[in-house]
This record gives sequence, C-alpha cells and structure tokens, in this order.
Amino acid sequence: MARPRKDKTSPNLTPEKDLKALLRAGQRNDVETDALNSLLRDKIADAVANKNLHRKAFSNARALDKMEAEDLNAFFLHFDHYCEVFGLRTRADSAPALEMPEPELESAVERDNVSQIGRGRRRELADVG
Repeated sequence: MARPRKDKTSPNLTPEKDLKALLRAGQRNDVETDALNSLLRDKIADAVANKNLHRKAFSNARALDKMEAEDLNAFFLHFDHYCEVFGLRTRADSAPALEMPEPELESAVERDNVSQIGRGRRRELADVG
C-alpha cells in the first residue's frame, strides 16, 4: 500500500479550500433537493388522495417523459409486444371497469397542457397548483 505523501502542496492534489467549498456546496444542494423532493411528494400525495392520480402510472410516465424520442419509440415497441405476449391487456380488460371522472381543468394553462399531452408533444411542466 502506498504511503501518504508528506508534500500536501503537490499540483496533483485539489487544494483543501476548494475541496471544502465543494463539500459545502454539495451539502447545501442536498438540503435544497430534499426540500424540493418533499414538496413534490406532498403534491403527488394530494393528487393521489383528491384527484385520482395513480402513483405508479404517474411515476412511470415521468420516467418515460425523460427519454429521447428514439428511445421512447423503441420502448413502446417492446412494451406493447411484451404486453401482448404476456396477455396483460386481456387480463386487464377482464377486470371490472373503473369509473374515471372527467378532470375539471382549473385554468387555460392546464387545458393547453392537456391538449399538448394528447398530441404527444413534449413540453415544460408549468406549476399551476
């Protein structure tokens, strides 16, 4: 095992002040990220409780939304094939029908976002809550 170097001013080592500054910045970022994630979790929990959001479907849709068009196209090609081979849609169709209420759109921004989703366009999410 290599011995620690006594010369701590080597040009090959990141200076201590820079390391500590990066560590503090990372710690601040962690706190801010945790706060944002908590806010999102609360909004999702509210939507599950009050707006009929299916948590797992929404989570999967968010992951898919991050994919490039080519990857998304390949995913759906394979996913649809797997659903057919495994008989998943037939199995789902055999379940009692769920009553799905029409969503009440609260603003023109939401109506526009829904119409864009229907056309399959990728868009920036607006905080309309």
